[in-house]
Amino acid sequence: MRSDEQELVRLRSQLRSALRNKELVLYFQPKIDLTNGCVAGAEALVRWEHPERGLLDPAAFIHTTCRAYRPDRTYWRLGNRRSVPQPGIVA
Repeated sequence: MRSDEQELVRLRSQLRSALRNKELVLYFQPKIDLTNGCVAGAEALVRWEHPERGLLDPAAFIHTTCRAYRPDRTYWRLGNRRSVPQPGIVA
């Protein structure tokens, strides 16, 4: 097996564990209307709290979910959400 295939298999296995261990976290970042300063919406940002590599950006793992494994997003989406603190914004 080629090394890139081995890496894909390893990452796929880790993603399955991440789902079971609730390591994938959904953050909500507000979108602010600059004309009036009001919250106009929110952007959802997924992060992986990897036990060895720390907090991972989606670029580190999202390609794998698209190519090799499609997790049931509803499984973790609602229970693992957080808000991203924004400077100068009071919740």
